[in-house]
Amino acid sequence: MAELSAYDLISAEQAIGLVGRDGILFLDASWTYPGGPQPRTDRVIPGSIPFNIDAIADSTSSLPHTLPSPADFEQMVGALGISNSTGLIVYDRMGVFTAPRVWWMFKIMGHDNIAVLNGGMPAWLAAGGESAETLSRPVAPARFKALFNADMLASFEQVRQAVDAQDHRILDARSPQRFAGNGAEPRPGMAAGHIPGASNLFFQTLMDEQGLMDISRIPESLRTEAAEPVITTCGSGVTACILTLALHLNGVQARVYDGSWSQWGSQDGLPVETGAGTSL
Repeated sequence: MAELSAYDLISAEQAIGLVGRDGILFLDASWTYPGGPQPRTDRVIPGSIPFNIDAIADSTSSLPHTLPSPADFEQMVGALGISNSTGLIVYDRMGVFTAPRVWWMFKIMGHDNIAVLNGGMPAWLAAGGESAETLSRPVAPARFKALFNADMLASFEQVRQAVDAQDHRILDARSPQRFAGNGAEPRPGMAAGHIPGASNLFFQTLMDEQGLMDISRIPESLRTEAAEPVITTCGSGVTACILTLALHLNGVQARVYDGSWSQWGSQDGLPVETGAGTSL
């Protein structure tokens, strides 16, 4: 078994060196929304299979791509041929956008043997990695057993309590315009603004010119010695996972508010703040 838990974030050169290694599976997690980052290439890693965050989700939830129950997750990923011994390298074709969401999904289910391909498919191509036109079909089904880690998730009730108690650092990964309430929300019927007391840490500030994740750009005040527990949020729980991964790499463990603004901004009677507020 190839052990990837020591990586969490893996370079294209390191990942290319693992091609063909027994027990390694590449997952293409590419996903976007109207107005969101678009794929920078149509090419994919040979042998990789699709991981659809809209399909591997709680089908009973009205919110987008909500984390499924551990039992449902076991069945869904087992059907993809993923077992507890499978080493996973997850990437997307935007650079670093949806892959951290899939990393978080597996980590919260107790699967540490997973790494995000830093820079995604564009970095893979730049490093000379081979490519294909189409994704592969899932391999034979496998058995996956989840070990759920509740400490990586913030529920709606926990976020409400954190807002009232003002005892958590809430980081919002959306753009400054959306955070301030000046930008249109991509989903209809959503309030404009942010969760009271939240700080804005726009996920794109963690990228360099090539779209690679630069974890050194995490503000010093949030590294290792975080004075308060951290909750990350965004529009629908995707880019919040970019912040969570970056914080994790800096020794800070954060909870993801899975419902994020799709839940908070659609509820009547909840407090909403507007304006630039605190930006990091």
